[in-house]
Amino acid sequence: MMAAIAASSPQTKVILFDKMEETGKKLLVTGKGKCNLTHQINKIDEIFEGYPSGAQFLHSAFNKFPPSELIKFFESRGVRCKADRGRRMFPVSEKASDVRDALVDEMKKKNVVIRNNTPIVEIMCRDGAVTAVRTAQKEIIPCDRCILCAGGMTYPWTGSTGDGYIFAKKTGHSVVQPRPSLVPLEIAETHISFALEGLSLKNVKASVKADGRIVEQRFGEMLFTSYGVSGPIILYLSRKAVNCLAEKSKVSVSIDFKPAIPKDKLLSRIDLDIEKNRKKAVKNRLEEYLPQKLVPVFIQESGLQGLRQ
Repeated sequence: MMAAIAASSPQTKVILFDKMEETGKKLLVTGKGKCNLTHQINKIDEIFEGYPSGAQFLHSAFNKFPPSELIKFFESRGVRCKADRGRRMFPVSEKASDVRDALVDEMKKKNVVIRNNTPIVEIMCRDGAVTAVRTAQKEIIPCDRCILCAGGMTYPWTGSTGDGYIFAKKTGHSVVQPRPSLVPLEIAETHISFALEGLSLKNVKASVKADGRIVEQRFGEMLFTSYGVSGPIILYLSRKAVNCLAEKSKVSVSIDFKPAIPKDKLLSRIDLDIEKNRKKAVKNRLEEYLPQKLVPVFIQESGLQGLRQ
């Protein structure tokens, strides 16, 4: 939709083909339906920190059209924006539909032709240039330019079924093997995840290890699910974990619950606590260091069951 708006002019006829019955369907599910538009930044380099790969490719686009300009674009069209505590930008209404509707309205003002329920099945080329597109209805639409915005292969019900990879490859582009990213992680120790389901942690450090070696770390918030771990830092680390799994490495995740305290100081504090409170039950001591829900799991996994509880 943004590409169609940018490409339109009085001298240019732009057609947007959407195989779904509703334009911008995938946009409606972003940010849990609230639409995380962009990020509030102080300088442009900050935004590249969120891209573990591909940052160099994105430099030109973000410098020409930074987040501040995107916010101006929407606010000038009636979509007021706000930042949350993580500096993520959302519409004040917290409705992704407002963002989608603003884009549709702008396309109509620019005389963009919107063709819903019209899947493209082939991008036709000759001598290295696009000449036409062919629809599922067997129409051949001549064109001078074709912008491919097919998405990836997640959320198939929104239309992202991997068509873009096929089109790109057939027109001569190289395609990197698609792998999941920004996803929760399943863990083998299901008894732990079941016991800790719903536990949310703040100010912790999670590390991904491949064959025992730390390959990525992240500080912030995470949570336990019935099948494993999720939350902001886990979603960020998932890309590295997935790549390591694809390379047949043995992957594990470790969590530092007290990352602000050096290990030697933490051990000294625990030793002193034990010395001062010899009669205090292990469970009660641990509750001073760990979330209550985590304590029985910690006792079980560390082999402390035999000690006075």
